[in-house]
Amino acid sequence: MAKKIEQQIKFCKKCNKNTIHIKNGEEIKWLMHLVLAIFTAGMWLIPFFAMLIWKGLTSPIPGTGGGSGGSGWICGECGE
Repeated sequence: MAKKIEQQIKFCKKCNKNTIHIKNGEEIKWLMHLVLAIFTAGMWLIPFFAMLIWKGLTSPIPGTGGGSGGSGWICGECGE
């Protein structure tokens, strides 16, 4: 899964204004996994689903900690 940084303008309660907020994200390359599944006659689906399950079990639950109300968004000015 590819890592990426997301940016969005949101209201910061600490700064009391709209600021740029950032968070880390991940993106799945669906086309690559589809090609691998076709070339391996579906055998790639076993490790692919294992990776999806592992990510679901190990990723943090949204809304339970982190900046800006627990959504993972962090203010670019104050870091809250």
